[in-house]
Amino acid sequence: MSPPGFLVLYVLGFLGSCLTKGQVIDTSICVPVANVSAVDASPLPALSESYSTTVEWKLLHNNSTISIEEYVIGMEKLSSIRITQEGHTSRIIYDEIAQQYTTIDVVNNVCNTQNYVLDVVLFGNEIWKSTTKQLYQTLKQSITVYGGYQTIRSTVTQSWSTCVYLLEYNVTLSATLYFAAEGWPMPFAAPNAMIPIRMELRGSYNNQTRFHAIGDYVNFLSTPPSDLDNVQTEPGMFCLGKEMGKPILPVPSDFSAVIERVNTHDKQVTYETIWFDSQRKFVRYETKSASGQDVDPSRIVFDFYEGVRYSIDPYTSSCAPPTVIERGDKFVDQTVSPVTRIQMQNSLDFFKMQNATVQYVGKRYTRKIFCDVWVGLYYDLNIGQNQTVEWYFLGEGWQEGIGTSITPGSLVRFDVWAENSDFPIIHNVHKLDPSQPYLSSFDIGPCFTGEHKQNFVIKFMASGLDLSLVSLNYIKDQIQQQLTTQAQVDNIRFSNVAFDSYGSDQWYFSGVLLDKSPVDNYNIFPPVQMKEPLDSAFSFLTGFVDTPWVYSNTGQSVTFNLSAVGILPLYYPQEFTTTTTLPTTTGTFLVPTLPVQTTGTTGIPTPPPPPTGSTSKTTTRPARPTTGAPKTSTSNKTGPCNCPNTTCSGPKTCPKVTCPVISTPQPVTSAKCTTSTPCNCPKVTCPITTTQKPRECPKVTCPVETSKPATHAPCTTGVPPSGSLGAQAQQSSKGVDSGGAAGIAVACLVIGFVIGLSVMFVFKRKYPNGFRSNDGYLNPIYDDTSKY
Repeated sequence: MSPPGFLVLYVLGFLGSCLTKGQVIDTSICVPVANVSAVDASPLPALSESYSTTVEWKLLHNNSTISIEEYVIGMEKLSSIRITQEGHTSRIIYDEIAQQYTTIDVVNNVCNTQNYVLDVVLFGNEIWKSTTKQLYQTLKQSITVYGGYQTIRSTVTQSWSTCVYLLEYNVTLSATLYFAAEGWPMPFAAPNAMIPIRMELRGSYNNQTRFHAIGDYVNFLSTPPSDLDNVQTEPGMFCLGKEMGKPILPVPSDFSAVIERVNTHDKQVTYETIWFDSQRKFVRYETKSASGQDVDPSRIVFDFYEGVRYSIDPYTSSCAPPTVIERGDKFVDQTVSPVTRIQMQNSLDFFKMQNATVQYVGKRYTRKIFCDVWVGLYYDLNIGQNQTVEWYFLGEGWQEGIGTSITPGSLVRFDVWAENSDFPIIHNVHKLDPSQPYLSSFDIGPCFTGEHKQNFVIKFMASGLDLSLVSLNYIKDQIQQQLTTQAQVDNIRFSNVAFDSYGSDQWYFSGVLLDKSPVDNYNIFPPVQMKEPLDSAFSFLTGFVDTPWVYSNTGQSVTFNLSAVGILPLYYPQEFTTTTTLPTTTGTFLVPTLPVQTTGTTGIPTPPPPPTGSTSKTTTRPARPTTGAPKTSTSNKTGPCNCPNTTCSGPKTCPKVTCPVISTPQPVTSAKCTTSTPCNCPKVTCPITTTQKPRECPKVTCPVETSKPATHAPCTTGVPPSGSLGAQAQQSSKGVDSGGAAGIAVACLVIGFVIGLSVMFVFKRKYPNGFRSNDGYLNPIYDDTSKY
């Protein structure tokens, strides 16, 4: 309507009174004036396009009070009121674009949508159920009269009045609006803003029902509401007859995602990781129940190509016996016929959009993300009932980055209400990757044992391959798809696939070819033509590679070729059987004896056995054992004498004795002795060492090894060989012990007995210390005599 709207209403009302019985102006309420002077006429102050407020209405005609919350968003052309009357709450949502209003019973969770053709919706004698904006637009089109200053609720105000007749509703209405006067600032408005303080309505409906209502405005905010839920239907509410609004955004046909599943009724949170490949008909589903029913997480690979499901324990890598996919399983299309047919559902069915009746709700925030929200009615064939679903998509200006994709309008969340349920199942969608999953995501290798696997490696020569321009995972995936297709096997019959380079042009594709599935599903659609066993499948694979096969990529970004050189089957038990094995046992480490000096009284300890761990390098090396044929020792020729070095004894120390390793020495054959002149060595006298109390050393007895006597010729002169006993001991095959020393002594015993006895006698008398033979070793000891 255009000004002067009151005149239009009045004329229509007059004509209507002539044509329709009962449609006349109720002059007892007010009398519209056709014209007023310019002095008295004054337009209403402007009202904010968007606002929120609470109006407390006193209904004087029935002595009651109701509270109405108003929310108006001018840019969206949406408004709503929440009415609370005698403990009951209801809502009315006005959609100016669709020319619809929806009444909602919040208590019983029911709604009803109707159309309207006028600029305002009035509810007969309950005209206060309209928003202030709607009443303001109606009153503004009529002639208003300025009423001057008045004090309302202790606030100085200015008033405007009018009288209108609403033909479509047969309502005569007298209205007076009170605005805060200039210079009287309100708490939530600018200092000079004109804020409504009160509205008073008098009228009659059909000239019979009279009403008188006074509404006081509280906390009038002249800004859009911060909570957009106030101008939307309740969560999970689908209203029949409501316009669809903007179309719902699409979802990818192939995807991978992590879904956080929140069960608000059971108070459980679970996570579902899904790889969904509708083109190659594979689904991988991983989850861990929050109820504690399953000990380990579960992984199920649905192979809709052959109709088999594989259940794998990711924690132990164990696999349950494969089973056929049945009609009631997840990801099965329940809409196909006949009912025995098994077919993979599409992504629309998974996200509960297939054949759903959808309505646009509005804009909301979830997880601090600004989203567009749709609600729909979806019939779930699995449970045979309707479900209400809400979908949250990224709003305008928002986008998600995941994998190699930057996606605006990505699905963020969807909630599902079962029929007659107040508790939704919330699905927060994370990491929604709209790209096709790689075949390596559907690895079923743990479900096959060694005899049902064939390891192999294929060598490629590459030309033009630049990994900075192409994804290595993409190449590996494409090679696997082509190889399995040419081998006439299912695409997931490759396991543990790898693609490695050895040089810039040499590439090796390795993997495991799996045997055919152990079960057959005769209800899968389309049916499987042939399932090749392991041997024939590998023969097909070998024949294809040896063609020779060349993989070419001629994309716009990069072009390269991979030429197959050959395929090599690998069987690990056979490979290790034909390989020379190294000995696993180690030889016994022989501890050599230390040469003993023939004179002196200082004890020289035998070195300890070598340590078993890592040690620092020492300067003393053990003698290497002699191997081979027995060696023949030769006596020294006549030459200059070698006199022994004599060292006088110091403080008494007990020798450290380590028994040598008993071994059988090689027989030593001595050559004939030659006559030589005896040596006259100087006589060394050591001082006598006394101690206050003799120290008694432990006596160590080592086992004596029986050795064969040495064969020698008789000697005429008792000249000892130039090599000492210690030197001979170092030349023994397995360490020289007392047997070797005794053999040398016996060889010259005939001539040296007398000389040795004389020397021992002289030393025995002159020194308290003496020499005692201990198992063939000549060790200096203290004589336990009464001299000390």
